[in-house]
Amino acid sequence: MNSKKLGAIAILAMSSLSALPASAQMYSGSNTFKTINPTTNQPIVFVGEQSPGGEVSVTFVGADRTRRVAANACGLITLKDTTSAPLAGLKSVDGMTVNQATLPVRLAPRCVNGVLEEARNADFKTGLGDVVLVKTPNTSYEAVYLTDVVRKVRANACGYASVRGTAASPLVGTTSIKIGNGSMTTVGVIATAPSEPVCRNGVLYTPEGAAWNQ
Repeated sequence: MNSKKLGAIAILAMSSLSALPASAQMYSGSNTFKTINPTTNQPIVFVGEQSPGGEVSVTFVGADRTRRVAANACGLITLKDTTSAPLAGLKSVDGMTVNQATLPVRLAPRCVNGVLEEARNADFKTGLGDVVLVKTPNTSYEAVYLTDVVRKVRANACGYASVRGTAASPLVGTTSIKIGNGSMTTVGVIATAPSEPVCRNGVLYTPEGAAWNQ
């Protein structure tokens, strides 16, 4: 296709958009709205009224976070309570649910040359609250924690940032999120715009006839 035809298509596409000042960041009365990606059918959340190039903190509330954990030479996985992996949010290891309330409290024996000083054949927890699981020696597993995941997204030249889901923190209708210090909401109740606005050289363009606040 030659450059003249490409230029004509670009002009036609832009003719269906209305130029707005970069400060007009509202859709249906809110500066937070979403669109649906036609390729993936997944929502994209937009946050307007930000400083161009500034960072926006987005908290995925109660999202599943995975991490790799490894059994030692004696087959024990010791899970400690940390900020990034709180034991209160531990759901499963190797696909098996961990019910901490039913685990017996026992001492964690030393592992000497691949042999435990005292045999352990079942999962337990220590007096310090650590969770100890009996698995295959020198093998890594996937542990799943239910915890808040915080992501930073950067606003574009027109002052709005876009939030897309990832495998670790998916974005679906039931996902609960917090924008900055705002209140928690679910993606499903956020207003859906027919298509996303376009930012060109710091000028914001929105689809004509949509409920954009100008």
